[in-house]
Amino acid sequence: MSARAPWRYCPLCGTGLVEAADPRLNPACPECAWFRPTYALPVVLVLAYAVDGRIVFTRKNDWPEGAWALVAGFIEVGETAEEAAVRELEEEAGVTGSSPRVVRTLTRADQLLVYVEVAIDGEPHAGSDVDEILLADPDPARVPEGWLARELVDAFRARG
Repeated sequence: MSARAPWRYCPLCGTGLVEAADPRLNPACPECAWFRPTYALPVVLVLAYAVDGRIVFTRKNDWPEGAWALVAGFIEVGETAEEAAVRELEEEAGVTGSSPRVVRTLTRADQLLVYVEVAIDGEPHAGSDVDEILLADPDPARVPEGWLARELVDAFRARG
């Protein structure tokens, strides 16, 4: 049985649940077709850029030495991805964003990542949830190998 669904029997009719063919999905009831949907946590991943092409990198002290990433945070109930991107940018980098644009979506574990690019005006400074901020050229080497942000920074730089 899936680790995400502790049930063995259907809560509607009591029939034993059957594993789904796709291991990412929860078991379903073969009698009444009940199933418990899986839920992904919606997260916004923000590439904030200045008019000169520099981007905002964030850093937390418990990350590997020299590792930088992008502004990120959860999308709250009642909030669009664009609104969340602007809010997270203000919270983490202390700057106002404009013209947010959803570029693509990605997945990681139980998260749905919505990648948004946002224009900024002004100098960022570390706010809540980050220890350092850097406004610098979009160098993917600042982001560790294997982190999704590295691919996004590289693609942004290539469009340059």
